[in-house]
This record gives sequence, structure tokens and C-alpha cells, in this order.
Amino acid sequence: MTQHSDILITIVGLGPGEAGMLTRDAWEALTGASVIYLRTQRHPAVAGLPAGVPIQICDDIYEDTADLSAVYPLIAARIIAAAQTAGGVVYAVPGDPHTAEASVEMIRLEAGKRGWGVRVLPGVSFVQPVMALLERDVLPNLQLCDALAFLDLHHPPVSPD
Repeated sequence: MTQHSDILITIVGLGPGEAGMLTRDAWEALTGASVIYLRTQRHPAVAGLPAGVPIQICDDIYEDTADLSAVYPLIAARIIAAAQTAGGVVYAVPGDPHTAEASVEMIRLEAGKRGWGVRVLPGVSFVQPVMALLERDVLPNLQLCDALAFLDLHHPPVSPD
């Protein structure tokens, strides 16, 4: 059994598209993994992941859970359990782990409570390619909102400007 302080969860951002958009750090973490846990296989980078590294996918949680708000806590629990069993885990998410990734924050909080390490390797988020397609700088007016959290609000804090 691995001691709690020895457990490391590495969270990797897959970027917005094909595997060629992965950062070097992300690629190295993925190639060095004994198993890669994917939040979803429905992402263009999955086809280009390192050959020979086993993959575990969380899509079954989406398919088996009627309440979408329960999906991310279940994914986080799966990653925590896998890390506990294996002494660490590599968990990959679409885009950037810091952009609209509810499971990442849940994993960070639970790992922190347990005294585990968490290493987050950023990826390019969907925001940058969208800005490139628009051929303009959308800041400072850009606003990102989690659609599930947005639905719970009667008066969303979104600027109409």
C-alpha cells in the first residue's frame, strides 16, 4: 500500500484538437503513464495518444447517470479511487484543466484533504482557437459560464454588454 503523501495525480490538458496541439509536458506525462484515464474519449486528440499505453475511459458514467450534475463527482471519485489503488494516476481532460473542468477542482480538493500531490499540466483551451477564428481579441468582454451552474440561477451574473 502506498503512503498517502506518495500519491500523485497528474492532470493533463489535451488541448482543443488533434494530438499535435498537446504541450510537450502533456505528451511526456502521457507517454510515461502506466494507464491514462480520460474524462471522455470523444476528443480528437485521443486518436493520437501514445501507442501501447492502456486507456480507461469515463464515458460510461455519462451514459449511466441520468442527472448530469452527478457525473463530475462520480468521475472525480473514480480518479481518486484509481490513484489510491495504483499510488498515482494520469487523468486527461479536453482543453485546459483550469477552464470549465468541474471534475478537476473536485479532484484537487479531495486530493488535498488526503495530503496527496496534484500536478496540473495546462493545455490550450478552446478559447484561443475561437479567438483565432474570429480574428480578433475578444478580451476584456469574454465571459465563460458553466451551463449547469447557469441553469441554477434565476438572474445570471452575465453582463449584457
